[in-house]
Amino acid sequence: MKLRRQQGELIELGVSDSQIFWGGRSRTGFVVGGGLQDAFDPILGYTRDESGFTIFSNSDDENVFKIATLGGSTSDPKLENIKSWSEILYEKLSKMGIKVKVYAGGLSGYTAAQECLKVIKDVLVISPNVVISYSGVNDIIGAGDVYNHYFLRYYHPKLVNKMLKKGYIKNEISGNAPIKRLDLGLYDPSDKAEFWIKCERIMHSVCEEFSIDFHCCLQAILYEDLEELNQAEYEHYINLYEKCKAYINTNKSNWFHDFTGIFYGNEKVFFDKCHVIEKGNRIIAQNMMPFVLESYNKRKGKL
Repeated sequence: MKLRRQQGELIELGVSDSQIFWGGRSRTGFVVGGGLQDAFDPILGYTRDESGFTIFSNSDDENVFKIATLGGSTSDPKLENIKSWSEILYEKLSKMGIKVKVYAGGLSGYTAAQECLKVIKDVLVISPNVVISYSGVNDIIGAGDVYNHYFLRYYHPKLVNKMLKKGYIKNEISGNAPIKRLDLGLYDPSDKAEFWIKCERIMHSVCEEFSIDFHCCLQAILYEDLEELNQAEYEHYINLYEKCKAYINTNKSNWFHDFTGIFYGNEKVFFDKCHVIEKGNRIIAQNMMPFVLESYNKRKGKL
């Protein structure tokens, strides 16, 4: 678990990728790991036994400045042993003397659909001042959802069908009559880019209704790392990602941010198509500070 941090330190010292070997193999293609996601949430699917949040806090004050962060593995606070951008954001605010509590809710493999459900189900219970979603890659390149039924993970139909066959699911309203078939709901004609945009807009609307600031950041991706795909797949994914970027840049708002360019000149922070070493997470956190501080200053007199 110390290897990824050591890798980052070597890269920051100027050691090239080709000079870094782990147990006789280079870091290229090394599978990322993380803290166990060994709990099951009936709505979200797999999660962790801390109800899906890792908390960083420097105060027990009820009026503490609260931030909820969401995303996939690039936002996962337990990804290997490097500091997540959520933890770094917490440290930056703490050093400024701000009483803050960060609820880091990113989980490896999560999509915007799961983030959306988590906002409604769990984040509103926290009642944070700010919600930040750093996502996009899992939605565009795929992370196990059911195509055109994006709120479902691939294992949901398999799990439910097994339960149906064993007669575990019954309709209590109709005298415990057995449920005989699975219905996935309406087919969503949206492509993956359109659906990601829709989920972010839903989260923004929900947060706005409850006086919570919401910020979405389209995460950076290393296009060169997709070159193992065939040409058709490569062009398809790039076009979808460009569609997300175009939407953000066309529909300019103070909450929808294009973070795809934040690593220009620092591409060595990537260790695959989207994951970065700790230096990369520091860059992410630094780019979030302006809108986080804006939210804090807006509420400063009430905290």
